[in-house]
Amino acid sequence: MATLVGGAGAASAEPLGPVIDGPSSVEVEIDAVGELVVSYDNQSGLDLTCFVVVSTYEVAYEMFEFLSGGEPNAELPDYAQEMIDEAMGNGVYTVGAFTVPEGASGPVTAAFQHEYDFSDVWPVAATWCAGVGGYFELEMSDLDLPGSGGVAVLDSPSVLTVTGRGTETLVEYRNESGRGLYCIALVGEPTLIGDVYARIESDPANSNGPDPVFSELLATAAAAGKVGTYGGVVDPGSTVVFEGVTENVEPAGVLTDDSFDPVGVSFCSLFAGEDTYTEVEISQAGPGDDDDDEQAVVLPAPVIDGPSALSMHPSTLPGEYFGYSYDNRSGRDLICTVFLGSAEYIEAQLTRVNKDDLTVEEALWLPSSAEQGEAGWFVSRAGTDGPVSTLAVGGPATTETEPHAVAFCVDVELEGDTLVGAIGDHFEIETAHYVLDDDGDGPGDDSPGDDDDADPQPASIIERIIDAIDVFGSLK
Repeated sequence: MATLVGGAGAASAEPLGPVIDGPSSVEVEIDAVGELVVSYDNQSGLDLTCFVVVSTYEVAYEMFEFLSGGEPNAELPDYAQEMIDEAMGNGVYTVGAFTVPEGASGPVTAAFQHEYDFSDVWPVAATWCAGVGGYFELEMSDLDLPGSGGVAVLDSPSVLTVTGRGTETLVEYRNESGRGLYCIALVGEPTLIGDVYARIESDPANSNGPDPVFSELLATAAAAGKVGTYGGVVDPGSTVVFEGVTENVEPAGVLTDDSFDPVGVSFCSLFAGEDTYTEVEISQAGPGDDDDDEQAVVLPAPVIDGPSALSMHPSTLPGEYFGYSYDNRSGRDLICTVFLGSAEYIEAQLTRVNKDDLTVEEALWLPSSAEQGEAGWFVSRAGTDGPVSTLAVGGPATTETEPHAVAFCVDVELEGDTLVGAIGDHFEIETAHYVLDDDGDGPGDDSPGDDDDADPQPASIIERIIDAIDVFGSLK
């Protein structure tokens, strides 16, 4: 328990009730060097001696409510003290005192008692000011945060978390923006949601929404139970579990498909006239167990389009459109995830892995379906150069006639034809583009061979399949 403040101003035998949000006002801001600047407009008609708390919105509001009880010498309840201790530990809490003459308005000199750093949090001030005759007044500064100027904020400290699958999916939002926000989240099939975020990331100032074709794709996925819509109001500093929202949103869906680990993208706004604030967050979901206590392996910076090479060729297997070859010059055995589709589809995959502290699980993540292309994975032994057999994980083959591809490859440990596990000491990214010849009936320079190349003999195809089963079949 702690005493907040005492001995400020003269007290009468029968203290007056506090004047709350009266004609006076307080403001706080951060100057160019990170120092707090408190300003007070004293309209009380008295000289005042003031106590000021500067912290986050929730702590300042709690102090304002506590002081409104009219007993500044009272002891703080335990929960309020815990809030202060946490804020102080984070460098976003300090107290001070100042005097302000009758009718004065402007910055005051407040002797703050704690070191602070409000570089990531907008400060809010609560003041308790006493005058002669038992008069005192309480003021709280506005949370007058700037908007985002019509541009989506992609690097906010807020966090979107998605766990579970299907109808058991749990969507949570931790609001660290310093603002009260209203949020809508699309949660569902990872590749599709990743594409939503990639489109926003490529043009954060575009407020026109997705194009009609992509909107139809989202609506179709929502109708099939692959995308759900969630939302709610989140106060600053709080964490809220979003509820399903199926009215006044488009697309409106209920996530029922439990065949994949869903990913979410959230759109949270504070409507402030012409300068609305909007932040967009994407959750991260991988194939690992969230309850696993083992620390994820963080990959080194990737080798991009290095000595190894990925190429594409028309597949010789029934029902397949394209196959892959990999020239492994890394000096390591590799496991690779590969994506095939439009340039935009591949760009979305590259955007997904363009982050600090990328883990093995995130690099090797594959969707359960791929509406805009296909996805699969393969093993490539050190020094080998030739066709590889991919194990597809769902999704239609691409309809692109000149598709793009990307492979994310991580070094692995093999025992014979058994994959022991990823090592994570090497990470390489290879891209390819299948280009038709001028006559339109064969591959161009970006892929090996042409229509004059002899088709592989059936025996060699069967051998490749058997080899692939020996390696992939041991993966559980």
